[in-house]
Amino acid sequence: MVQNAELKRLISTTLQDLVERGYSEATVKNHKDIYRGLELFCQRNNLLVYNKEIGRSFIELKKTRTSFLKRYTSAVRRLNSIMNGTEWQPVRKNREPVTNSCYDNVVEEFESYLRQSDKTEETIRSIIATTARFLCFLEEVHCFRLEDLEPRHLYSGFSNINRTNNKHKFKVSVNTFLRYALMYGLIQNDYSHIIPSVQRHYPVPSVYSPEEVERMLVLIDRTTEVGKRDYAIALIAARLGLRASDISGLTTKNFNVSKGTIEIVQQKTKVPLSLPLLNEVKDAVFDYIDNARPKSDDNRIFLNLRGHGHVNPSHVGRIVRMALRRADINCKNRKSGSHALRASLATALLSEGNDYHTIQKVLGHLDIESTKIYAKAEVEQLRTNALPVLAPTGTFASLLLDGGVQA
Repeated sequence: MVQNAELKRLISTTLQDLVERGYSEATVKNHKDIYRGLELFCQRNNLLVYNKEIGRSFIELKKTRTSFLKRYTSAVRRLNSIMNGTEWQPVRKNREPVTNSCYDNVVEEFESYLRQSDKTEETIRSIIATTARFLCFLEEVHCFRLEDLEPRHLYSGFSNINRTNNKHKFKVSVNTFLRYALMYGLIQNDYSHIIPSVQRHYPVPSVYSPEEVERMLVLIDRTTEVGKRDYAIALIAARLGLRASDISGLTTKNFNVSKGTIEIVQQKTKVPLSLPLLNEVKDAVFDYIDNARPKSDDNRIFLNLRGHGHVNPSHVGRIVRMALRRADINCKNRKSGSHALRASLATALLSEGNDYHTIQKVLGHLDIESTKIYAKAEVEQLRTNALPVLAPTGTFASLLLDGGVQA
């Protein structure tokens, strides 16, 4: 519990935490207004000590408005996490329940099989949800046994899906299930190649020029503890192109100083990746560890300022986003998280004449097609440097005015 006389200090600490995490001025102001109301609530009710129960009672006043309830609940939960010295975690939305059918036992056994693999929890949920919907479709078309499965069922299930991304998800998920079903004798034929391939749409990645990236790095204030941390994080994203999840998970064991490498197992793909430990990256990381990192039993390198847990992937993205804004770099129509620096590195390597296989190794992509997506970014950059088209003159201008060459 926190003495009411210290409530202002608790609120001030929470607001400062929001600023350090890179939240917008509007979000900080919104929290400030809510906390001002909380202070008035305590004063009017002569509450001398703030605790979670008081926060809950304060939220009860806002139950008449759903929009208010969400904002007030989030703000009070943040305050409580700072008071308890714990890492604030957003409330996860309830996930869509798995569709039920006569194949529920099959779905349950398939999920157990997937959990023995190296697939992430998110991937397993996606595969199970998509597969369960397909098996429900089989029930609807009176296919009640897997041994009665025919190619027409697969084609019909695929054709009933409208969106391209969902078609791709269907192909990946159901193919995984079909290979499993064949392996365990649930079906007798290999139908995993029947579902049509889908040409997915990949948006042009947001990229920043090398000059913009350097400006962002130079303008990070490295004289402060938070600046040392943020500089090291942004530098790793810019120079090595690591994903936010991999930066968040870095420990000192990943730094092989004797070999001059950073060695990780990628969070997304579970595939090992070894990259050169650049001197500027090594200096920045150890400057943070030696001079700014809070004391903590957490083995992750990058911590929250008070040492209450490590920075999470979304925090890594906000750090880069705020660094770009503070450098006064125009981010309009461009994403500004750490993944944009990953795309910028790929584009810069492409501009320098590196081939796709080299860039694939740097980014740790399993599929070179994922790497080739960044070629689009290169084309977009060329467009920004295109020379203006000169106005037509002479005979060409006359032809245009006359409607072209006459036969």
